[in-house]
Amino acid sequence: MGKGVMLYCEIHEDCLAKIAAELASVGRKIADELGEELQAVLIGSGGVKAFAQELVFLGADKVLVIDDPAFASYQPDAYVEAMENVIKDISPAILLFGHNEAGRDLAPRLGFKFKAGVMLDCIKVEVEIATRKLYMTHPVYGSKVNTRFKAKTEGLLIASIRAKSNEPAESLETRSGEIIERSETVAVSIGQVQIIEQVKEEVAGVKLEEAGVIVSGGRGMQGPEGFEILKKLARVLGGEKGGAIGGSRAAIDNGWLPNKLQVGLTGKIVSPSIYIAVGISGAMQHIAGCLTSKTIIAINKDPEAPIFNISNYGVVGNWEDIVPALTEKCEALQ
Repeated sequence: MGKGVMLYCEIHEDCLAKIAAELASVGRKIADELGEELQAVLIGSGGVKAFAQELVFLGADKVLVIDDPAFASYQPDAYVEAMENVIKDISPAILLFGHNEAGRDLAPRLGFKFKAGVMLDCIKVEVEIATRKLYMTHPVYGSKVNTRFKAKTEGLLIASIRAKSNEPAESLETRSGEIIERSETVAVSIGQVQIIEQVKEEVAGVKLEEAGVIVSGGRGMQGPEGFEILKKLARVLGGEKGGAIGGSRAAIDNGWLPNKLQVGLTGKIVSPSIYIAVGISGAMQHIAGCLTSKTIIAINKDPEAPIFNISNYGVVGNWEDIVPALTEKCEALQ
């Protein structure tokens, strides 16, 4: 059986991915309870080492840096080979990923290679100190129920952590750690999947998954025009950081909003501080996308709408009357 906890971390748009701080928080707690090391792996191309110190400040005892042109963009086979080599050399007991595109792809691939126990999309990973067994909490039935799983395997355990489900680690510049550069020369030609073209989507304002305030509309909006009113409320509540608008699948299917703004199982999983659902009945698929929001406010004319069952606050009435009045009141308080 291996020892220690390992984090897989990434660089997004010339900065350390935000999920790294949450992974560090979860990983540091487990490592401390086990009395073992916390190591992080940082993979990329060009200047990767510059971000390693941030992981040390977040609590990593060691940071393994892999910097090679083969990792300029995510190529599954190259990344799997690099991580496979690291795992063989280090033999961690626990490997944590963020539950994002790379994590959803790499975790099961590595799990298969090492015959490891794998649990994806966890909102909590914790250890029972007496038995040193790992427990993972995973939402099921469209996030209506949280199920706690016990790891039975004695080998490597792999889990991916849902973004914004855990408090990020505090960055302390007084922390010290070791930064180790690894040479992982992987031929791009090994890949069975090749990237032909990358098209970067232009995003106006704050990204949906990073917004602190989200105002979403559903079928009850009855058309695209009402989303301009929601945008104004999102701007007012979002302050300097800005708010974002989203939509249920009904709003997307009707063409009122682009696909990138869908909240739900088949869209984005969001965890803002404030989530306002306007004219959204609350289908299971939508609830699964917003349930981890800190505060959920529902506005719907149907008092029996399922969205009220998971809301912290609810207002029954026509959104056309409520949203403008709420926006005006919030503006007056600023």
